[in-house]
Amino acid sequence: MNKNIIYLFILIISFSNCNGQDNSSTTEVVQENDAKKILTPYNIEGEWKFIHAQIVDSVPFITSYIPEDYIAPAYESGPFEYYDISDIIFTKDSAYFLKFPIETLGSSAYSQDSNYISLNGYALAIKLIGDTLFLYADSHEGIYLEETFIKTTFDKDTLSQIKKDKFNYDLLAGKWFLQRDYSYDYGTTYILHYDYTLQDSILITMDDFIIEKDNRRSVMIKTSGKKRKYYVDFNNPDLVLRPAEWFKGEDPYIHYIRSSHFYD
Repeated sequence: MNKNIIYLFILIISFSNCNGQDNSSTTEVVQENDAKKILTPYNIEGEWKFIHAQIVDSVPFITSYIPEDYIAPAYESGPFEYYDISDIIFTKDSAYFLKFPIETLGSSAYSQDSNYISLNGYALAIKLIGDTLFLYADSHEGIYLEETFIKTTFDKDTLSQIKKDKFNYDLLAGKWFLQRDYSYDYGTTYILHYDYTLQDSILITMDDFIIEKDNRRSVMIKTSGKKRKYYVDFNNPDLVLRPAEWFKGEDPYIHYIRSSHFYD
């Protein structure tokens, strides 16, 4: 055989082997970089405004297994009906819950691992696309609650106020309508039992709020024709007035809403 042909054949084999080794090495590096990218927690520090929530059947990066013979428990309410949704502020290791600009709800430590975050007692799947954050709560019945947030900057003065006072009392001023009785929650009926007479509506101004020693607020409300002291609370969206020390008995849960009609 011609020597030149033999040398050419050897060169072709050597070049092919070199290419095969380089591709393998490149593939390993790419796979390693992809793995590092997946395992790196998202940077979610900052202020997040809740936008909306919806029920979804699946999450692309979650594999959910439900046995074929599984029978979902019967609920009067849906699996997420009492799941509390709020705006969130994430620091390095803590989450602060609030409904801006009206109230703060508390805080919780959190930890993040790959595509999951342990938050407020829940293990939530997490996805971040630009300035949009998605959190997924698992019902363990084949559906998920998808919460959507956008990154924002809350007004510093208002944020400072509700952190200090818990509520934004500026927004609690105004006209409120007393709730005497109504039906709710699948046939349950609320009836106000109170041995004193209250007007059907009240008008509270900022000047009416009295700052207590513990930084709570109180107001004087006409009760059976006489002004009496009540402590102000807020159970969104209800204004709650709790009789002060003059009242002897269990809290009657006196509460008001903005509209004269409960379902407006």
